[in-house]
Amino acid sequence: APPLLLEPPAAFALMPREEWEWVRAARRTGKKKTMWGRPAGRRSPRRSAEERVAIAARTPEDIERIRAERAARKSAGGAGAEV
Repeated sequence: APPLLLEPPAAFALMPREEWEWVRAARRTGKKKTMWGRPAGRRSPRRSAEERVAIAARTPEDIERIRAERAARKSAGGAGAEV
């Protein structure tokens, strides 16, 4: 490449070189709001130790029965509908 005779032009020549403090604070607060997919306080509840043990103890027949019940509820028209 040939040597540069002139300095390349600045892309935003009129823009200040350093950010003002209020601009930096506004960007920080905006970043905090959009950084994560959902708010940290609204996490779904965790399963208890008893629930985890019960799930681990399920047999293949239990799993098939649960899946069939879910499919029946789904085809009935509502996720919360009783079968």
